Amino acid sequence: MRTAVPPLARRERPLTRERDLSGDPVVGTDRAVYHRCAAAPAAAAWQRLGWEEIDRVRWERQAGLLTLASPLPGRAPGLALRLPAGARLVALAGERVTATTLACARVRLGGEATAWVSARCRPGAGEVTWVVTVNGGYDPEDLDTQALLLAAIHQLRVQMGI
Repeated sequence: MRTAVPPLARRERPLTRERDLSGDPVVGTDRAVYHRCAAAPAAAAWQRLGWEEIDRVRWERQAGLLTLASPLPGRAPGLALRLPAGARLVALAGERVTATTLACARVRLGGEATAWVSARCRPGAGEVTWVVTVNGGYDPEDLDTQALLLAAIHQLRVQMGI
């Protein structure tokens, strides 16, 4: 039998416990959102997505679809949850993702390519993670691109005292 309680970190507090439209449990904590899908194999663990890992929160009220997008490489691409009207997780997700964002700046990379550089704070740990989301074509190995991004991060650090 699978439990409806995810494995929480020490001092992590559940803020909302709900079920998606399929009846699968969804738990929002002060540090992350957890989802466990009944259609997954029995051995499947809870899917966890830290608030600092989420780039965009999108709520489509008509469809009842909450999309939590994650741009971080090597991580899950995010979560798409079908939730009932009035689900508390929608407001919680927006508030928690905003609370983890310390600073954000747009950087022009040349041509049509731009990037968003943001400093994110991991709840409960206080460590800062730098997230770079690039729009348009760019070469991550290009030294000019790397220099622009590093300069943007440095400027944000100085401005924000990070």
